[in-house]
Amino acid sequence: MKILLVGEFSNAHNNLAQGLRALGHEVTVASNGNHWLGYARDINLVRIIEPGKGILFKVRNLCHLFSFLLRLLIALPSMKDYDVVQLIHPDFFDLKSERLFWFYRYLRRHNKILVLGVYGTDYYYVDGMINKRLLKYSPYSGGDEAEQRINIRLREKEWFGSAKEVLQKEIASSCDAIVACCYEYWLPYRETTDRDGKGRLLKEKLYFVPLAICSNSNLLGKPNQQDAGANLDPKHAQPLRVFIGINKIRASFKGASLMMRVADDLAKKYPHCVVVNKVENVPFATYKKIMEDSDVVIDQIYSYSPGMNALLAMSEGKIVVSGGEQEFYELLGEDKCRPIINTAPTYDSLYKSLEDLVLHPELIGELKRKSREYVIRNHDYMNVAKQMVEIYEKCLAQQSSSLLEC
Repeated sequence: MKILLVGEFSNAHNNLAQGLRALGHEVTVASNGNHWLGYARDINLVRIIEPGKGILFKVRNLCHLFSFLLRLLIALPSMKDYDVVQLIHPDFFDLKSERLFWFYRYLRRHNKILVLGVYGTDYYYVDGMINKRLLKYSPYSGGDEAEQRINIRLREKEWFGSAKEVLQKEIASSCDAIVACCYEYWLPYRETTDRDGKGRLLKEKLYFVPLAICSNSNLLGKPNQQDAGANLDPKHAQPLRVFIGINKIRASFKGASLMMRVADDLAKKYPHCVVVNKVENVPFATYKKIMEDSDVVIDQIYSYSPGMNALLAMSEGKIVVSGGEQEFYELLGEDKCRPIINTAPTYDSLYKSLEDLVLHPELIGELKRKSREYVIRNHDYMNVAKQMVEIYEKCLAQQSSSLLEC
């Protein structure tokens, strides 16, 4: 098949592309590389936006916008005649939603099937978390009240009664399939009563496919530096190296302030046993290098499922404190290997989880081994690509059947 993957969040499409190519498909990734993270892509759609106030910045950013639109229009002819187009999100280009309708309809009209990927916050997720309260906790409930107020205020303005909501619903209604990458993104689509242009409930074309990680099976069982001291008394074990990667734009959404407060307090209580490494808004290569020198990665404490950063860490034998709820494992079909340290988004719960690792270093080696095993079992990029191909082929077969009936 000829496949176009549009947009990028946390290397999800680039990893999927590698799996699809390995299966023999022709794949093009068109994205902005996820801004400063700089992930690989075939069609570069970076839009420059300079922060600042005043007429000079407005003029400069207006020039950048015209430059971006020109590059986008030049690139559009190379985005037609594909068997499959998959969008990472309703915000698939760096433009306001009002401007995206035309581009979406162009992609819909000039390609065989279109798949909506649910890889990030969208209307149905926000509605499901804020209005329907589908989960016991989320970035909008069950955690730090100050962060929740910020998140609710921002998301309500962004998604409700806006062009984003209208665009989201048009894409969900007219696309051929909806593919969610984690439990909390999948659940709102399953629970909605919205129907598509053919009268089907959205859940009738909804699929769950886990995130793809380019894991190396040779890592399985490979010892780490910290493993060598895993059976020592806490007083003599090597320091536990805790890593927190922060995206300033999404800091409150992921619970960054709570993560930092807990990690800093733990380091103060156990100054010889805990070292905290924090990075903010760095390129992916830098992020990865710093993370490699860590033992524990804290990521997305409001989630029910592990995100890309957590999975990358696990693939390299790191212990992850993140989303790992029962509902996610059941949806994934994993009933044996469940190494993610899942905590409630509260100070006490997170602190206790980390302190247990400090006081019981004998657990570290086995948790690291299980982290690697988990990713290889459930998120290997080749297996994920095969799942996606099955969905693509099903949609193409349905389209062919519909054409024959006409």
